[in-house]
Amino acid sequence: MIKELPPYHASPVVRKDLIDKHPSVPLLLEELASKITHEDIIQLNYQVDVLHIDVAKVVKEFLREKDLL
Repeated sequence: MIKELPPYHASPVVRKDLIDKHPSVPLLLEELASKITHEDIIQLNYQVDVLHIDVAKVVKEFLREKDLL
């Protein structure tokens, strides 16, 4: 696996109408942000891009491992 990558600084972009319909979204995104690391993102991308594992499967497993699902 590639070890030398720049830090991944993701930030969510959410439309106001989504938050109006689902006010818990900002709290859920904050919880996710507190549990996902740079190494996690590298591993998730590796699984999808190199191993060709379905994105939904990778995400679901990650969320379960982090007790977010």
